[in-house]
Amino acid sequence: PGAEIDLVVDGPCADLAGCLPMVSQVLPYRGLWGRLAVWARAAVGGWDHCLDLTGSDRAAWLSGWSGARVRVGY
Repeated sequence: PGAEIDLVVDGPCADLAGCLPMVSQVLPYRGLWGRLAVWARAAVGGWDHCLDLTGSDRAAWLSGWSGARVRVGY
């Protein structure tokens, strides 16, 4: 209760993710400026947990960069 959920998504999923009521903020990871914005948000984000559902190297770097205390992934 009271948690804020930021969702980083790539491509057309960004438009669909906005329909999820439990998501506080959708961060689209597309285009140069979108990607830079996501990395900047991760750097200052104050994220406590990071859940990587992709298993990609970019997602691993992003979760590490975020400084989240708990990081879960493949």
